[in-house]
Amino acid sequence: MLLEERRRGKILPLFAILRLVNEVTGDDIVEIEFERENGEVKYGIYFLTPEGLRREIYVDAQTGEILEEKAANEKAPEE
Repeated sequence: MLLEERRRGKILPLFAILRLVNEVTGDDIVEIEFERENGEVKYGIYFLTPEGLRREIYVDAQTGEILEEKAANEKAPEE
């Protein structure tokens, strides 16, 4: 179903979403989820800030608009 929606142009491909939100997320993305909730389709993108904090944004899969941004309440593991 997801692939069919993508082929019909109902949702943006992940690479396009990542390009749109790169100014917010930078290059340190640690996890991406695809969610359907209350008729909305969205990407949940988890990333690390330059300070090492984990944050998340939710992005509308159809428009690329950032719907929500918040702390993911986890510090990045020490390497």
